[in-house]
Amino acid sequence: MRALHRYKRFVSRKRTSAISFVLALTMLFLNNSPLFACAVTGTASYQPWDSEVASVFERAGSRNLGGAYPQPRSVEVGHPQASLSQAQIPCVVLKSIGFVESSWGQAVGSVPDGSAGPTKVSPSCGYGIMQITSGMRNPAELPTDTQRRIAEDYVYNIAWGTGMLVDKWNTAPDFIPPIGVRDPSIAEDWYYAVWAYNSFSVKNNPNNPDLPWPRPAFNGTQSRTNYPYQELVWGFAANPPRSNSIPLWDPVPLTLPKREEVGITPQAMNTPQPSHTSPCNSIMAAPSSISLTTWEGKAIPPQNIALDGAISGGSTAWSASASSSGWLSVSPASGSGYPSNISVAVNPSGLPVGSYRGDIVVSSTKAGTVRVQVELKVVRPPKIYIPFLPNLKRFG
Repeated sequence: MRALHRYKRFVSRKRTSAISFVLALTMLFLNNSPLFACAVTGTASYQPWDSEVASVFERAGSRNLGGAYPQPRSVEVGHPQASLSQAQIPCVVLKSIGFVESSWGQAVGSVPDGSAGPTKVSPSCGYGIMQITSGMRNPAELPTDTQRRIAEDYVYNIAWGTGMLVDKWNTAPDFIPPIGVRDPSIAEDWYYAVWAYNSFSVKNNPNNPDLPWPRPAFNGTQSRTNYPYQELVWGFAANPPRSNSIPLWDPVPLTLPKREEVGITPQAMNTPQPSHTSPCNSIMAAPSSISLTTWEGKAIPPQNIALDGAISGGSTAWSASASSSGWLSVSPASGSGYPSNISVAVNPSGLPVGSYRGDIVVSSTKAGTVRVQVELKVVRPPKIYIPFLPNLKRFG
Protein backbone atom coordinates (compact mmCIF):
# COMPACT_ATOMS: atom_id res chain seq x y z
CA MET A 1 0.00 0.00 0.00
CA ARG A 2 2.86 2.39 0.86
CA ALA A 3 4.55 1.47 -2.39
CA LEU A 4 1.37 2.42 -4.27
CA HIS A 5 1.27 5.81 -2.51
CA ARG A 6 4.94 6.42 -3.31
CA TYR A 7 4.25 5.55 -6.97
CA LYS A 8 1.29 7.98 -7.10
CA ARG A 9 3.41 10.76 -5.58
CA PHE A 10 6.17 9.99 -8.10
CA VAL A 11 3.74 10.15 -11.05
CA SER A 12 2.21 13.35 -9.66
CA ARG A 13 5.64 15.01 -9.38
CA LYS A 14 6.57 13.92 -12.91
CA ARG A 15 3.26 15.22 -14.27
CA THR A 16 3.75 18.56 -12.45
CA SER A 17 7.30 18.85 -13.80
CA ALA A 18 6.12 18.12 -17.32
CA ILE A 19 3.35 20.71 -17.06
CA SER A 20 5.80 23.27 -15.67
CA PHE A 21 8.22 22.56 -18.53
CA VAL A 22 5.46 22.98 -21.13
CA LEU A 23 4.30 26.23 -19.48
CA ALA A 24 7.86 27.57 -19.40
CA LEU A 25 8.32 26.61 -23.05
CA THR A 26 5.08 28.38 -23.95
CA MET A 27 6.15 31.55 -22.14
CA LEU A 28 9.46 31.56 -23.99
CA PHE A 29 7.68 31.43 -27.32
CA LEU A 30 5.10 34.04 -26.32
CA ASN A 31 7.86 36.40 -25.23
CA ASN A 32 9.83 35.76 -28.42
CA SER A 33 12.83 34.63 -26.39
CA PRO A 34 15.40 32.04 -27.48
CA LEU A 35 15.05 28.63 -25.88
CA PHE A 36 18.81 28.15 -25.73
CA ALA A 37 21.73 30.57 -25.71
CA CYS A 38 22.38 32.02 -29.16
CA ALA A 39 25.48 33.56 -30.73
CA VAL A 40 24.90 37.11 -29.47
CA THR A 41 23.20 37.85 -26.15
CA GLY A 42 22.22 40.98 -24.28
CA THR A 43 22.23 43.23 -27.35
CA ALA A 44 20.26 46.41 -27.89
CA SER A 45 19.03 47.58 -31.29
CA TYR A 46 17.62 50.76 -32.75
CA GLN A 47 14.02 50.19 -33.85
CA PRO A 48 13.69 52.15 -37.11
CA TRP A 49 10.66 54.01 -38.35
CA ASP A 50 8.71 52.26 -41.11
CA SER A 51 9.92 54.86 -43.62
CA GLU A 52 13.53 54.05 -42.70
CA VAL A 53 12.94 50.31 -43.15
CA ALA A 54 11.24 50.84 -46.51
CA SER A 55 14.12 53.02 -47.70
CA VAL A 56 16.72 50.41 -46.73
CA PHE A 57 14.82 47.67 -48.57
CA GLU A 58 14.77 49.90 -51.65
CA ARG A 59 18.49 50.55 -51.38
CA ALA A 60 19.30 46.89 -50.69
CA GLY A 61 17.29 45.71 -53.68
CA SER A 62 18.95 48.26 -55.97
CA ARG A 63 22.45 47.53 -54.59
CA ASN A 64 22.75 51.05 -53.24
CA LEU A 65 23.60 50.57 -49.56
CA GLY A 66 27.16 51.83 -49.72
CA GLY A 67 30.47 50.29 -48.83
CA ALA A 68 29.80 49.97 -45.10
CA TYR A 69 27.35 47.11 -45.69
CA PRO A 70 27.57 43.74 -47.45
CA GLN A 71 26.37 43.91 -51.03
CA PRO A 72 24.27 41.07 -52.54
CA ARG A 73 26.24 38.61 -54.61
CA SER A 74 25.86 38.65 -58.37
CA VAL A 75 22.59 37.13 -59.56
CA GLU A 76 22.56 34.23 -62.01
CA VAL A 77 20.38 35.10 -64.99
CA GLY A 78 19.08 32.73 -67.66
CA HIS A 79 18.23 29.07 -68.10
CA PRO A 80 19.55 26.63 -69.22
CA GLN A 81 22.58 28.86 -69.84
CA ALA A 82 23.24 31.33 -67.02
CA SER A 83 25.39 34.41 -66.70
CA LEU A 84 26.14 36.66 -63.73
CA SER A 85 24.45 40.03 -63.40
CA GLN A 86 24.20 42.92 -60.95
CA ALA A 87 20.42 42.83 -61.40
CA GLN A 88 18.04 44.26 -58.83
CA ILE A 89 15.93 42.14 -56.49
CA PRO A 90 12.16 42.82 -56.67
CA CYS A 91 11.48 45.19 -53.79
CA VAL A 92 8.01 43.92 -53.00
CA VAL A 93 9.50 40.47 -52.39
CA LEU A 94 12.10 41.83 -49.95
CA LYS A 95 9.62 44.02 -48.07
CA SER A 96 7.07 41.23 -47.77
CA ILE A 97 9.67 38.71 -46.55
CA GLY A 98 10.76 41.19 -43.90
CA PHE A 99 7.20 41.67 -42.71
CA VAL A 100 6.45 37.93 -42.60
CA GLU A 101 9.64 37.37 -40.63
CA SER A 102 9.37 40.11 -38.02
CA SER A 103 6.71 42.73 -38.84
CA TRP A 104 9.74 44.92 -39.61
CA GLY A 105 10.98 44.70 -36.03
CA GLN A 106 14.71 44.84 -35.27
CA ALA A 107 13.96 45.28 -31.57
CA VAL A 108 11.27 43.58 -29.48
CA GLY A 109 7.72 44.76 -30.00
CA SER A 110 7.60 46.92 -26.87
CA VAL A 111 10.32 49.27 -28.18
CA PRO A 112 8.84 52.38 -29.85
CA ASP A 113 9.94 53.39 -33.34
CA GLY A 114 12.92 55.71 -33.21
CA SER A 115 14.14 54.23 -29.91
CA ALA A 116 16.58 51.53 -28.82
CA GLY A 117 15.86 48.39 -26.83
CA PRO A 118 16.47 44.64 -26.65
CA THR A 119 17.05 42.95 -30.01
CA LYS A 120 14.26 40.74 -31.35
CA VAL A 121 15.52 37.15 -31.16
CA SER A 122 13.31 34.16 -31.97
CA PRO A 123 13.36 30.86 -30.04
CA SER A 124 15.38 29.39 -32.95
CA CYS A 125 17.98 32.21 -32.77
CA GLY A 126 16.56 34.30 -35.61
CA TYR A 127 17.76 37.90 -35.29
CA GLY A 128 16.11 41.14 -36.26
CA ILE A 129 14.03 42.18 -39.23
CA MET A 130 15.13 39.38 -41.56
CA GLN A 131 15.30 36.82 -38.70
CA ILE A 132 18.80 35.65 -39.61
CA THR A 133 19.41 32.20 -38.11
CA SER A 134 22.21 30.78 -40.32
CA GLY A 135 25.47 31.40 -38.53
CA MET A 136 23.74 32.91 -35.49
CA ARG A 137 23.17 29.91 -33.26
CA ASN A 138 26.68 29.63 -31.86
CA PRO A 139 29.55 32.05 -31.32
CA ALA A 140 32.19 32.03 -34.08
CA GLU A 141 29.91 30.45 -36.71
CA LEU A 142 30.41 33.81 -38.40
CA PRO A 143 33.01 36.46 -37.54
CA THR A 144 32.18 38.01 -34.17
CA ASP A 145 31.72 41.51 -35.61
CA THR A 146 29.41 40.16 -38.33
CA GLN A 147 27.22 38.42 -35.76
CA ARG A 148 27.09 41.56 -33.63
CA ARG A 149 26.11 43.79 -36.55
CA ILE A 150 23.41 41.36 -37.72
CA ALA A 151 21.97 41.53 -34.21
CA GLU A 152 22.31 45.27 -33.59
CA ASP A 153 22.22 47.10 -36.94
CA TYR A 154 18.96 46.91 -38.88
CA VAL A 155 20.61 48.05 -42.12
CA TYR A 156 23.26 45.35 -41.85
CA ASN A 157 20.55 42.82 -40.97
CA ILE A 158 18.54 43.64 -44.11
CA ALA A 159 21.67 43.63 -46.26
CA TRP A 160 22.65 40.18 -44.94
CA GLY A 161 19.15 38.78 -45.47
CA THR A 162 19.07 40.14 -49.02
CA GLY A 163 22.34 38.37 -49.72
CA MET A 164 20.93 35.13 -48.31
CA LEU A 165 17.92 35.36 -50.65
CA VAL A 166 20.22 35.86 -53.64
CA ASP A 167 22.24 32.82 -52.52
CA LYS A 168 19.04 30.74 -52.53
CA TRP A 169 18.20 31.98 -56.04
CA ASN A 170 21.68 31.02 -57.24
CA THR A 171 21.28 27.40 -56.08
CA ALA A 172 19.08 26.64 -59.12
CA PRO A 173 18.99 24.27 -60.85
CA ASP A 174 21.13 22.09 -58.54
CA PHE A 175 19.17 22.60 -55.30
CA ILE A 176 15.96 24.39 -56.29
CA PRO A 177 14.26 24.03 -59.68
CA PRO A 178 14.38 26.93 -62.16
CA ILE A 179 11.31 28.98 -63.02
CA GLY A 180 10.90 30.37 -66.53
CA VAL A 181 14.13 31.74 -67.92
CA ARG A 182 15.29 32.83 -64.44
CA ASP A 183 14.67 36.51 -64.93
CA PRO A 184 15.41 38.25 -61.59
CA SER A 185 13.31 41.27 -62.57
CA ILE A 186 10.20 39.03 -62.53
CA ALA A 187 8.94 38.60 -58.97
CA GLU A 188 7.19 35.30 -59.75
CA ASP A 189 10.51 33.74 -60.78
CA TRP A 190 11.64 34.09 -57.12
CA TYR A 191 8.97 31.64 -55.86
CA TYR A 192 11.36 28.76 -55.11
CA ALA A 193 14.06 31.08 -53.71
CA VAL A 194 11.52 32.59 -51.29
CA TRP A 195 10.42 29.08 -50.31
CA ALA A 196 14.08 28.18 -49.65
CA TYR A 197 14.68 31.34 -47.60
CA ASN A 198 12.50 29.79 -44.90
CA SER A 199 13.00 26.07 -45.53
CA PHE A 200 12.97 24.19 -48.82
CA SER A 201 11.14 21.28 -47.24
CA VAL A 202 7.76 19.58 -47.47
CA LYS A 203 6.29 21.84 -44.79
CA ASN A 204 6.30 24.69 -47.34
CA ASN A 205 5.09 22.59 -50.26
CA PRO A 206 1.65 23.86 -51.33
CA ASN A 207 0.68 20.17 -51.70
CA ASN A 208 1.56 19.40 -48.07
CA PRO A 209 -1.33 17.19 -46.86
CA ASP A 210 -1.11 18.81 -43.42
CA LEU A 211 -2.28 22.12 -44.92
CA PRO A 212 -5.98 22.64 -45.64
CA TRP A 213 -7.17 22.51 -49.22
CA PRO A 214 -8.93 24.30 -50.76
CA ARG A 215 -7.71 27.43 -48.99
CA PRO A 216 -8.37 31.06 -49.91
CA ALA A 217 -5.44 33.26 -50.93
CA PHE A 218 -3.72 34.67 -47.86
CA ASN A 219 -4.54 38.32 -47.26
CA GLY A 220 -3.01 38.95 -43.85
CA THR A 221 -6.09 38.16 -41.77
CA GLN A 222 -6.08 34.34 -41.72
CA SER A 223 -4.08 32.00 -39.51
CA ARG A 224 -0.55 31.71 -40.86
CA THR A 225 -0.36 28.05 -39.85
CA ASN A 226 -2.67 27.13 -42.75
CA TYR A 227 -0.25 28.39 -45.41
CA PRO A 228 3.21 27.59 -46.72
CA TYR A 229 5.77 30.35 -46.22
CA GLN A 230 5.86 31.62 -49.80
CA GLU A 231 2.07 32.03 -49.88
CA LEU A 232 2.36 34.32 -46.86
CA VAL A 233 4.91 36.43 -48.73
CA TRP A 234 2.73 36.51 -51.87
CA GLY A 235 -0.31 37.39 -49.75
CA PHE A 236 1.32 40.36 -48.04
CA ALA A 237 2.74 41.54 -51.39
CA ALA A 238 -0.84 41.95 -52.64
CA ASN A 239 -2.23 43.14 -49.29
CA PRO A 240 0.42 45.35 -47.67
CA PRO A 241 0.09 46.06 -43.96
CA ARG A 242 -0.82 49.60 -42.99
CA SER A 243 0.84 52.09 -40.69
CA ASN A 244 -1.37 55.02 -39.67
CA SER A 245 -3.81 53.88 -42.37
CA ILE A 246 -1.11 54.15 -45.07
CA PRO A 247 0.07 50.97 -46.88
CA LEU A 248 3.73 50.17 -46.24
CA TRP A 249 4.21 49.59 -49.98
CA ASP A 250 2.27 49.64 -53.22
CA PRO A 251 0.31 46.37 -53.60
CA VAL A 252 1.55 43.93 -56.22
CA PRO A 253 -0.82 40.97 -56.88
CA LEU A 254 1.85 38.32 -57.49
CA THR A 255 0.64 35.17 -59.25
CA LEU A 256 1.06 31.84 -57.47
CA PRO A 257 1.91 28.74 -59.50
CA LYS A 258 -0.69 25.99 -59.69
CA ARG A 259 -0.19 23.28 -57.08
CA GLU A 260 -0.04 20.59 -59.71
CA GLU A 261 2.73 22.46 -61.51
CA VAL A 262 4.81 22.50 -58.33
CA GLY A 263 4.17 18.82 -57.63
CA ILE A 264 4.90 16.68 -54.61
CA THR A 265 8.54 16.86 -55.64
CA PRO A 266 9.14 20.46 -56.74
CA GLN A 267 9.94 20.72 -60.43
CA ALA A 268 10.85 23.29 -63.05
CA MET A 269 7.96 25.30 -64.44
CA ASN A 270 7.09 28.25 -66.61
CA THR A 271 6.74 31.70 -65.06
CA PRO A 272 3.23 32.01 -63.57
CA GLN A 273 1.08 34.45 -65.49
CA PRO A 274 0.39 37.28 -65.30
CA SER A 275 3.89 38.07 -64.07
CA HIS A 276 4.97 41.27 -62.33
CA THR A 277 8.01 43.45 -61.88
CA SER A 278 8.74 45.48 -58.77
CA PRO A 279 11.79 47.70 -59.36
CA CYS A 280 13.45 49.35 -56.40
CA ASN A 281 13.81 53.10 -56.07
CA SER A 282 16.45 54.40 -53.71
CA ILE A 283 18.02 57.62 -52.59
CA MET A 284 21.46 57.81 -51.01
CA ALA A 285 23.24 60.59 -49.15
CA ALA A 286 26.98 61.04 -48.68
CA PRO A 287 28.32 61.43 -46.11
CA SER A 288 25.88 59.32 -44.11
CA SER A 289 26.73 61.20 -40.91
CA ILE A 290 28.43 64.46 -39.89
CA SER A 291 30.36 65.00 -36.66
CA LEU A 292 31.59 68.48 -35.70
CA THR A 293 33.34 70.03 -32.72
CA THR A 294 33.54 73.77 -32.06
CA TRP A 295 33.79 76.19 -29.17
CA GLU A 296 31.19 78.60 -27.95
CA GLY A 297 30.36 81.27 -30.48
CA LYS A 298 32.73 80.08 -33.21
CA ALA A 299 31.20 79.89 -36.71
CA ILE A 300 31.21 76.62 -38.65
CA PRO A 301 31.50 76.58 -42.45
CA PRO A 302 28.58 75.03 -44.37
CA GLN A 303 28.65 71.27 -44.84
CA ASN A 304 27.79 69.63 -48.18
CA ILE A 305 25.66 66.51 -48.65
CA ALA A 306 25.64 64.82 -52.05
CA LEU A 307 22.43 63.05 -53.08
CA ASP A 308 22.20 60.23 -55.57
CA GLY A 309 19.29 58.01 -56.50
CA ALA A 310 18.14 55.04 -58.52
CA ILE A 311 14.65 55.81 -59.83
CA SER A 312 12.70 53.60 -62.22
CA GLY A 313 10.40 56.09 -63.92
CA GLY A 314 8.17 58.71 -62.38
CA SER A 315 9.05 61.77 -60.36
CA THR A 316 12.60 62.43 -59.18
CA ALA A 317 11.50 65.21 -56.82
CA TRP A 318 12.87 65.30 -53.28
CA SER A 319 12.51 67.45 -50.16
CA ALA A 320 14.98 68.14 -47.34
CA SER A 321 14.41 69.26 -43.76
CA ALA A 322 16.34 69.57 -40.51
CA SER A 323 15.23 68.28 -37.15
CA SER A 324 16.90 70.17 -34.29
CA SER A 325 16.24 72.98 -31.83
CA GLY A 326 17.14 75.75 -34.26
CA TRP A 327 20.89 75.26 -34.61
CA LEU A 328 20.63 73.14 -37.77
CA SER A 329 19.21 74.11 -41.17
CA VAL A 330 19.37 72.91 -44.76
CA SER A 331 19.02 74.47 -48.19
CA PRO A 332 17.51 74.11 -50.65
CA ALA A 333 14.41 72.61 -49.05
CA SER A 334 13.41 70.82 -52.24
CA GLY A 335 14.74 69.88 -55.65
CA SER A 336 14.54 67.38 -58.48
CA GLY A 337 16.90 64.98 -60.20
CA TYR A 338 20.07 63.14 -59.24
CA PRO A 339 22.84 63.75 -58.50
CA SER A 340 22.05 66.82 -56.39
CA ASN A 341 23.67 68.70 -53.53
CA ILE A 342 22.29 70.27 -50.39
CA SER A 343 24.04 72.61 -47.97
CA VAL A 344 23.85 72.12 -44.21
CA ALA A 345 24.28 75.13 -41.94
CA VAL A 346 25.28 74.59 -38.31
CA ASN A 347 24.91 77.61 -36.01
CA PRO A 348 26.36 77.09 -32.52
CA SER A 349 25.60 80.68 -31.47
CA GLY A 350 23.93 80.68 -28.06
CA LEU A 351 24.53 76.97 -27.43
CA PRO A 352 26.14 76.21 -24.07
CA VAL A 353 28.89 73.66 -23.71
CA GLY A 354 27.50 70.18 -24.42
CA SER A 355 26.66 67.62 -27.09
CA TYR A 356 23.82 68.02 -29.57
CA ARG A 357 22.25 65.82 -32.21
CA GLY A 358 20.02 66.57 -35.17
CA ASP A 359 19.02 64.92 -38.42
CA ILE A 360 18.83 65.98 -42.02
CA VAL A 361 15.88 64.11 -43.54
CA VAL A 362 15.68 63.78 -47.32
CA SER A 363 12.42 62.30 -48.63
CA SER A 364 11.28 61.24 -52.05
CA THR A 365 7.85 59.93 -53.01
CA LYS A 366 9.45 57.34 -55.27
CA ALA A 367 12.61 56.55 -53.35
CA GLY A 368 11.72 56.67 -49.67
CA THR A 369 13.67 58.50 -46.99
CA VAL A 370 17.29 58.80 -45.97
CA ARG A 371 18.59 60.42 -42.77
CA VAL A 372 21.96 62.03 -42.18
CA GLN A 373 22.79 62.28 -38.50
CA VAL A 374 24.55 65.48 -37.43
CA GLU A 375 26.41 65.46 -34.12
CA LEU A 376 27.71 68.73 -32.69
CA LYS A 377 29.97 69.07 -29.68
CA VAL A 378 30.40 72.53 -28.17
CA VAL A 379 33.47 72.93 -25.94
CA ARG A 380 34.96 75.79 -23.98
CA PRO A 381 37.24 78.04 -25.99
CA PRO A 382 40.94 77.41 -25.47
CA LYS A 383 42.67 79.55 -22.93
CA ILE A 384 45.35 81.87 -24.23
CA TYR A 385 48.33 82.27 -21.94
CA ILE A 386 50.39 85.48 -22.23
CA PRO A 387 53.77 85.01 -20.61
CA PHE A 388 54.78 87.57 -17.99
CA LEU A 389 57.68 89.68 -19.15
CA PRO A 390 59.47 91.67 -16.44
CA ASN A 391 60.36 95.27 -17.10
CA LEU A 392 63.96 94.88 -18.18
CA LYS A 393 66.34 97.83 -18.13
CA ARG A 394 68.68 98.30 -21.00
CA PHE A 395 72.33 98.63 -20.08
CA GLY A 396 75.09 100.06 -22.21
